[in-house]
Order: sequence, then structure tokens, then C-alpha cells
Amino acid sequence: MNLPFPPTDSFYKFCAIAGTIIYLLVLYILWYMQQEMNDKMASATLSVETATVEKDFYIERTGTLDTLIKNAIAENQGHLPIDSSKLLLRYSEDEIKAMVREAQDLKKSTALKIAEAKFYTQRGKDLLDENKMILYLSIAFFFVGIVTASYGYLNWYRKVQVPIDKAIMNASILDEGNNRPITQSGKK
Repeated sequence: MNLPFPPTDSFYKFCAIAGTIIYLLVLYILWYMQQEMNDKMASATLSVETATVEKDFYIERTGTLDTLIKNAIAENQGHLPIDSSKLLLRYSEDEIKAMVREAQDLKKSTALKIAEAKFYTQRGKDLLDENKMILYLSIAFFFVGIVTASYGYLNWYRKVQVPIDKAIMNASILDEGNNRPITQSGKK
């Protein structure tokens, strides 16, 4: 596969084409990075939301278990006032111990989900900082590309193309008197 080589016949032509390629490449990279960043942010946001929902569930379930454990212990010790509007459930000591273990496991899971939510929240902030850095670098390289291309195009036109156009115009004016067309080599 033969890759095209940049023009070397004129420094200005090279600058013009290189600058154009730079700013077009920066536009593509910026677009691609933005798409990738959006995907990462969506993933981090979903992870934070999932961890928050699970944390809230664990907290609610832990509260329910703590109430059941407290009531079961009070009922076993005979200190629970009897409320006729509520169904009285009796738990054995093994069931109470199982509820205590489950409550401890839920508290541990809650702490893990809180840590996970904090991690993904921080990851989202880091992604935003990374996005800012990429944006600043892209802007800098975009302007480098624009300046290089502008320098190349303007000087190419002024210093290369205008003299060529004048030479062609002078040759055609000189040749009008002979009424013969000029060939590519400039000979009649």
C-alpha cells in the first residue's frame, strides 16, 4: 500500500495541506473522544444510580430487621407491650441470631454500596476533568492547524500562485499579437 507523500515542491503548499490535515484530524478526534466520554459517563452514572438504589434498599431492610430484632428480644424477655392491632410474631433464638447476622451482612453491603457510589461519583468527576483537558488540547491543536493552514495558503497564493498567474498572463498577452495559441511547453 502506497501512502501519499506530502508535497515537497513548496514549503507553503506543505504548510497549507499539513495545517488542513491537523485541524480536520483534531475535529475527528474531538468527536470520537466526546462519543467515548459520553459512553463512560453514562456507565458511571448508571453505576452510581444502581449503587444508590441498592444502598437505600439495604438501609431500609436493615432498619426493618433492627426493629424485628428489638421487638423479638423484648418479647422474649416479656417487655413488649401487646398491641391488639398488630399481629404478634414469635421468633426463636436461632431465628433472632439469623436476623442479627443478616442485619450485619446488610450493614456491610450498605457500606460497600456507599463506597461504590462514591467511587463512581469520583470517576465521573475524573472523566469530566479528562474531558476538559482533551478539549483544551484539541482547541490548541485546532488553532495550530488553522494558523499553519492559513499561513500556508496565504503565502502559497501570494508567493507562488500570483507570480505563476502573472507569467501566464504576460505570456498570453505577448502571444495575442501572433494569434497563435501557446502549447503547454510554452512553444508556438
